[in-house]
Amino acid sequence: MSEMKAICGHELFKHDVYRDLNEATDLYIGETCIACRVRKYPDARFLSQRLREFTVRLTSNGRTRNSELAKIMNGYANFMLYAMADKTDSRIYAWTLISLDHFRQQVNVKNNNNHEDIVVSVGLHEVEHKKNWTNKGNRFVIFPIDTFDDGLVVANCVNGNKIIKCPEQLRLKF
Repeated sequence: MSEMKAICGHELFKHDVYRDLNEATDLYIGETCIACRVRKYPDARFLSQRLREFTVRLTSNGRTRNSELAKIMNGYANFMLYAMADKTDSRIYAWTLISLDHFRQQVNVKNNNNHEDIVVSVGLHEVEHKKNWTNKGNRFVIFPIDTFDDGLVVANCVNGNKIIKCPEQLRLKF
């Protein structure tokens, strides 16, 4: 059955460069759009923490226009598949499927015209945004998963142990 799922996924899910660059959509099937991000495997000291958070690009080399966060907040993409590579960068070690509709309901972005003064919050909790020194000036917002209400995480998997949390959200729109 897993091979059949792989074949169907490969044949049914599509990728379009325009949607990728302009609409935070890496994969789509019908009207269901998915943003995808793969993060490198962290130093062992940070593994547990990294499994309980996800990042979204706030700026790209100092630019805020059309950032990943802005595209998501503007309503693009229904889900985000947030993954972590294994130590060899050859396979996925862990992944989380996130409801971006749920994300948008709980995230508030203020001062979006000046990326130095942006305040991002989840409910009443301000979240951290840092300059990523290893990626040429890109800055990311770090979202701890536990600052969100239930419903953000649709499903997740760590090292082959999959958990479906909100199966009702997995209905695809065609």
